[in-house]
Amino acid sequence: SNNIFTGGINVSNSIVQNNIFLTNNIFSASTSIVRNNLHVFNSLPAGNGNTNGVSTTSMFEGPGSTDGQWKLKIGSLAIGVGFNGVDCGMFGGPEPYVLSGIPPIPTIYSLTAPAVGEKNTGLPIQIKVKSNN
Repeated sequence: SNNIFTGGINVSNSIVQNNIFLTNNIFSASTSIVRNNLHVFNSLPAGNGNTNGVSTTSMFEGPGSTDGQWKLKIGSLAIGVGFNGVDCGMFGGPEPYVLSGIPPIPTIYSLTAPAVGEKNTGLPIQIKVKSNN
């Protein structure tokens, strides 16, 4: 669910949903549920919310970082057409992708602490935090 494929897939007994397929490589999903996917060619089974022959230029914001290039542009065909109304691709679904894998919450990037503390001085620690937003 919620992937962008630049190569073929061969799965069975799976749920294949909310994906965007960008190549005409092998697509095989035997005994699987295939629903609400987009394909730039015509490899998806008809119906069940699947759409073939979509244009990538109308879907993505375009050049940028290796992961940012797949962000959906405003008005993209992939917005809201996934199963249960989610966006297709890696930025949709219940756990959307976060650019470069860094969520917009603070990150502790350094922690210095001794192995033991003292009764009178406690456990002196030093923390360095980065804000990410």
